[in-house]
Amino acid sequence: MRTFEGYQRGVNLGGWLSQRDETTKEYYDTFITETDFQAISNAGLDHVRIPVDYMMLETEDAAPIAAGYEYLDKAVEWAKKWNLNVIIDLHKTYGYSFDPLDCGMDREIFFHDRDLQERFFRLWERIALRYAGDTDRVAFELLNEIVSENVAEDWNLIADEA
Repeated sequence: MRTFEGYQRGVNLGGWLSQRDETTKEYYDTFITETDFQAISNAGLDHVRIPVDYMMLETEDAAPIAAGYEYLDKAVEWAKKWNLNVIIDLHKTYGYSFDPLDCGMDREIFFHDRDLQERFFRLWERIALRYAGDTDRVAFELLNEIVSENVAEDWNLIADEA
């Protein structure tokens, strides 16, 4: 089995930029802080996984949201300071969510709708370009939990293209 060096012992920082009910600046500024990164490093872990929803990074019409990227920027900087690697995990993309609480969502349309896929590619292009200088420290998880078995082949094609 191949080893993903630097990503052996980590922690998921869910509930910060994804899977949260509160969306205030105070919440985002205080839920995860540099002190958390220090504690994670001091505990002997080597990476953090940062789930982020597309709504943190772009508006409904796909315009970038600077504040969302600033939180990711802080996380990457804190990780560097405390010698941690980062996985940026797109938890939800426009047109897809794994979350069963997102009622009424068609869990397969993203995999068959080229416009939704193009938007996904553009979002990842922005993310990848932003962190291109940090490839020694930042890895990408393209999309969280594909929950339908019916789209595995389609997802593999999308992931390859991304």
